[in-house]
Amino acid sequence: MWPKEIVRLKGRCLNLGDVRGKHAGRAAVVCGAGPSLRFVDSRMYKHVVIAVNDAFSKLPEAPYYFSTDPSMVMHKHWDEVEATDCVVAVTLPDWCFKENGTMAGVPARRVLHVDKHVAFKMLQTDGKLIYGPSSGHVAVHLAYVMGCSPIYLVGCDCRCESGKKYFWEFQNQPGGGMKDGYATYHLSEMARTGKKLAADQYDDWYKRDGTPTGDGMAGWRQLMKENPGLQLFDASGLAGGGAIAELGVLPSADILDVMGRRA
Repeated sequence: MWPKEIVRLKGRCLNLGDVRGKHAGRAAVVCGAGPSLRFVDSRMYKHVVIAVNDAFSKLPEAPYYFSTDPSMVMHKHWDEVEATDCVVAVTLPDWCFKENGTMAGVPARRVLHVDKHVAFKMLQTDGKLIYGPSSGHVAVHLAYVMGCSPIYLVGCDCRCESGKKYFWEFQNQPGGGMKDGYATYHLSEMARTGKKLAADQYDDWYKRDGTPTGDGMAGWRQLMKENPGLQLFDASGLAGGGAIAELGVLPSADILDVMGRRA
C-alpha cells in the first residue's frame, strides 16, 4: 500500500508531550533486527519494548513500533501494525499519511509522529528526537523522553553472525526471508521502482566476516559523548553484549539477564 497523493494528516497525532514521562522508572528495551534478537522471547514484555523496523515481526505484542524509514514501514509493516494496538512511533514526512487521519488504517490516536533535529544531546523536554545514523539511535531518545531507565539494546549487533545480518536469516524465526540472494524487502523495493539493486546494497555497515561496523558505531559513540550518565547498555548477545560493548562504547548486559531467566 503506497499513498499516491501528498496530503497532510488531518487527524490529531500523538506527540512527545503525550508520552513524556509515561514510563518513568521502568526499563526499556530497544530492539533492532540483528542476529541476537533470535534469543528473545515473550518474557521481554516485562519491560517497555520498542520494536525497531523488522524487530516487530519477532515482537508483535510490543507496545511501540518505531521507524525512521518510510519505505520500511510502508512496504513491510503496515498490515502488521494495523492489526495490533501498538503505538506507531515514526519520523516520517507528511506524504506517508492519508487525508482521513490514518496511516495504513492506523488511527491518528495511535500514531506518534515526531520530527528530528540534527544533534545527539537528549533532553526529556525535547519536542523533537535526535537524528542518528540508524533508527535505533532515535528510538533510544524516545525511551529517554518516556522516562525509561535503564535502557537496553537488543538486536543492535552492529555486525553479522555466521554471515547473517538479520535474526530472520536463522532457522525457525518469523518475518523477513531471503530469496535469490536478496532480502525480501529488497525484492519488494525493486518491484515498486523497477530498478535492479545490488544484493549487498544495504550491507555497507555490515561486513559479512563479523567485523564490527563503522558509521553505526560512530553514532553510538557520539550519543554517549553527548549524554554522559545515560543508563544505556548493550545486551545484543548471550555473553555480555555485542560489538558495541566489545569495543567499549557501552557497558554490557546479557539478554537472558534482561529477560530475568539467566540460564
